[in-house]
Amino acid sequence: MTEYRSFQNPEDEYKEVTFDYIMSQSWQEMNRDRQLLLQSRIRFVLTQLLWPSSITSTQPDGSLAFSLEQRSEAVKMMIFKMIPDPRILIDHTCICIFNICVELRQSQRPVNFENVVDVYHRTHQERRKTLKESMLAEYICSWIAENLDVCHVYYGGPAMIHVVEDHINKIYDDFISLRLSQIYRYKEIALAHGYSLKECDDIFLDNERKVKDLKPKPNMGLSQQVQSLLESMKDFKQGLSSGLRNLDDITKGWKDGCLYVVAGRPAMGKTAVSLTFALASMQAQPTKKTLFFSLEMPDIQLIKRLASNWSGIAQSVFDQPFDQLAGHTQEKIAETLFEIKSMPLEIIDRAALSIDEMRSICDIKKRSEDIGLIIVDYLQLMTSPAMIREQEISQISRGLKALAKEIGCPVIALAQINRGVEQRANKRPLLSDLRESGAIEQDADVVMMLYREYAYDEHASETDMEIIVTKNRHGECKTAHVEFLGSCQRISDRQHF
Repeated sequence: MTEYRSFQNPEDEYKEVTFDYIMSQSWQEMNRDRQLLLQSRIRFVLTQLLWPSSITSTQPDGSLAFSLEQRSEAVKMMIFKMIPDPRILIDHTCICIFNICVELRQSQRPVNFENVVDVYHRTHQERRKTLKESMLAEYICSWIAENLDVCHVYYGGPAMIHVVEDHINKIYDDFISLRLSQIYRYKEIALAHGYSLKECDDIFLDNERKVKDLKPKPNMGLSQQVQSLLESMKDFKQGLSSGLRNLDDITKGWKDGCLYVVAGRPAMGKTAVSLTFALASMQAQPTKKTLFFSLEMPDIQLIKRLASNWSGIAQSVFDQPFDQLAGHTQEKIAETLFEIKSMPLEIIDRAALSIDEMRSICDIKKRSEDIGLIIVDYLQLMTSPAMIREQEISQISRGLKALAKEIGCPVIALAQINRGVEQRANKRPLLSDLRESGAIEQDADVVMMLYREYAYDEHASETDMEIIVTKNRHGECKTAHVEFLGSCQRISDRQHF
C-alpha cells in the first residue's frame, strides 16, 4: 500500500499543502460580509497600535486634564503579546505594517504612524521592491489617515483594553474558522484524487491542531480566577438536564466541556438511558443539535428505539408490517416519525470509528451549527493507532475529553464493564469493573454504572433500575433510582423507593 506523506494541491500548480502554505492563503473563500467585518476588526486593532503614545489635554487654566500615554502603551503591549504571529491579520499590507511595528518595538523606538512611515523609507532596496506593489509610503499615510478615529481618545483607558482584546479574540476565531474550512476543502480534494480517509487524517490532522493552537490561552491571575468563581456562584445555573430529576440532583446536570461515562453489562439499558438523555437535550435546547455516534447499532434500529421511547408504543410493534397494524396505531406511528424528522438530531452510523475521525466530523458540524450534546455508543468499539489495547483505550478516552472541550458541550460515552461482576454475590458494578478502566476512570468527570436486579433475579421488579454514580467531580457519589420500561425503551424517575 502506498504511503502518502504529503499532498500537492492540483488546483494550485501542485504546490505542497504545508502549514505555511495554509497560513499564506487569502480570505477570498470567506463570506463577503464576514470578510468585511474581519477587515474592520483588523484595521481597528492596527489603529490602536499606531495611535500616538503621547496625547494630552489641558484645562483652560493650563493644568493637565488627562494623558493617554500610559493607557496607550498598555494597549500596545497587550496587542504585541496577543499577536505573536502576524499572519492572523491575513492582509499583506496589514502584516507588513505590523512587522514594522515589531521592528520599532525591538529597536526601542515609539510605535506610531510617523515612525512606521520612516522605517519604510529607510528599508533597504530589496525589501522596498517586494513591498512596493502593495504598500507605497503614500498608501501607508492614506491608510492610516482613513482608519484613525478621534473618538478612540475618549475611551482610551481600561475600557479600551477590553475592547481591543475582544476584537483580537474575534479575529482569532474568524481566522481559525477560515483556515479550518480551507483544510477541510483540501481534504475533499485529496479524497477525490484517491487518498483514503486515514491518509487524509495523517496528512492534515497535525495542521488542524497547529491552527487551533494559534490562539493564545488566557492566563488569569489568582484574583481574577477567584472573582470568576464568585460570579459563577452568584449566577449559578444548573447544567443541561438529563431528563431524570433524581440523577440531576447528584450530577447537577451535564456541563459543557465535561466527559460523562455510562457503563453497564449488556442488556442493562445503556442505549435506552442514552436516548432519554438525547430527548431531554433536544427538548431543553431545540436550537442546538445532538450528535449520536452509533458504532454498534444500525441507525434504523436506533430510530425504532427512539420512536418507541417518544410514542410509548412497544418496540416490538415497529418490527411488524405497517399495513397489518390497527388504524389508530398507524396514525400514532406516522405522527411520531413525523415529529422525529424535525428533531435537532443527527445519527452517525459508523463502525470502528477512530477518535480523530470523530473529532474531524464534529469540527465540520460545528462550523455550520451549534452542538448541544454528543453521545457515543459505545467507547470500546472505537479505534486508535495504538497497538496495545490499554494504550488504545487511553488515547480514545483522552480524545473524548479533548472533544468535549473543543466543541464546548457535554460528551456522554457508553461503555461495557467486565464479565467478572457476575461472579460476585453483590453484582452491583464498581468503578474497577470498567473494561481497560484506568484511563477512563482518570479522564471522565462523572462515571455512572447501570444496575437492574431483574437481570439476575426474575423475582425482582422488572422496572427497577439503579444509576450508580461511582465517580463525580461535581458532587457526591450516590445512586439515582429510576423506572425502566423495557418494552418501549423509556426511563423515568421513581417517586418512591
